[in-house]
Amino acid sequence: MTRQANIEAMRKEAGFTLIEVVASLVIVGILATFASLFLVVGMEGYETTRKATDAAMNAEVALSRISLELRNIESISSAPVANTSLAYTSTEKPALEGSRVLKFSAGNLYINVDGVDYKLIEDVSAPLLDVKDDVDLDNDGANEVSYITVGFTISNMPAFQVRVYPRAMIDKTW
Repeated sequence: MTRQANIEAMRKEAGFTLIEVVASLVIVGILATFASLFLVVGMEGYETTRKATDAAMNAEVALSRISLELRNIESISSAPVANTSLAYTSTEKPALEGSRVLKFSAGNLYINVDGVDYKLIEDVSAPLLDVKDDVDLDNDGANEVSYITVGFTISNMPAFQVRVYPRAMIDKTW
């Protein structure tokens, strides 16, 4: 083969030039960048949703326990401290019997059972603890507790709240 024939043969061979390879690498790089951005945004959304779901479940468990506790109270031991604590006794046997205090302290919500603190939920803010006691429910001339409201917020989520109507008539004695 002559030199001219070799050049003609090389031109007829199929293949990519360097410019075609570089251009395809640039296009693949741009597509990979956009694909990774979509994955990152999706993972951040998943993580945010997971944290919100965990917080909501923890709040639901805490409020269910509070509702169970306050529904069966026998008496309120001392004047409730607004948005801070509520001391009460329960005679519901066997699990809920004894002296208890529901209290917000250092960003946590505790229930104190016979002197021992149990953390119900942590990282709460804007605590709400209100005892509605300005109604004479049984017409005996003394006001009774008509309901107790407990609430809080967790990080940037909406407020969680429960209103409990005690089963027993609890006279306002404080």
